[in-house]
Amino acid sequence: MGRSVASVRMQLNDLIAKIEKAKNLMKKEERIYADRIIDSIKKRYAVCYLAFDSAEEAALFSIAVELMRLMDYADSGRLFNKEGSKLMAEGEEGEEEIR
Repeated sequence: MGRSVASVRMQLNDLIAKIEKAKNLMKKEERIYADRIIDSIKKRYAVCYLAFDSAEEAALFSIAVELMRLMDYADSGRLFNKEGSKLMAEGEEGEEEIR
């Protein structure tokens, strides 16, 4: 038997593919932002497909969480490293560079 309704996991994969396609149409210097959106969705993939009914809701939630996380780091002054040249944020495993 086939599926009558696409699962959110399949919808998320389709949405990521659409973002990849759109990224290829963007200016080279703006493609990094599309990559960050894709990374944000993939980082919260398991939570999103279990908690939401649509891929759009899941993607919006992922991006909102990422934005709130970055705002917290900016407010705390931890966004810049010692030299102030690279943007840094702490991930679950430690520090990760933000592009």
